[in-house]
Amino acid sequence: MYIQRLTPQHAAAYRALRLAGLAEQAIAFGANLAEENQLSLEQQAARLENTPKQAIFGAFIDDELLGVVSFARENLQKLSHKGSVWGMYCAPQARGQGMGTALMQTLLAHARSLDGVRQLNLFVNVQQEAAIKMYQALGFQIFGREEDAMCLDGHMYAEFHMALKL
Repeated sequence: MYIQRLTPQHAAAYRALRLAGLAEQAIAFGANLAEENQLSLEQQAARLENTPKQAIFGAFIDDELLGVVSFARENLQKLSHKGSVWGMYCAPQARGQGMGTALMQTLLAHARSLDGVRQLNLFVNVQQEAAIKMYQALGFQIFGREEDAMCLDGHMYAEFHMALKL
């Protein structure tokens, strides 16, 4: 397994994995499959542009993209000490091998390398027990719970708000 920062050249593989994740784990994402499927390959490639405020990392096994995690830094000056983790997903065949932890460690190293970033925040569905345990093992702490954070097919889901001080 190896991890690298994704670039626009990874757009097709990124799009395919993201759509698979949205189909398989709909409750884990704020985006939905139908909306995401409408985005063009060019729009997906734009997400993968290297900028100082965002980064998407991919985990590969035998050159196949099987995991992703995304970082975004707040744009407003008074909030720029914070970053967000989003879009974390590992394909089923890659789970249980430390891929999620390796992706998060890469993201954490990236965030720590940025001048002034002091905190990372994320949201996680309360039913995603394995993800919550992984985040806690990395030092994230729950600081809130939002009831009815997501409505999917008429069902309401709660999310934990988690933070890590860098």
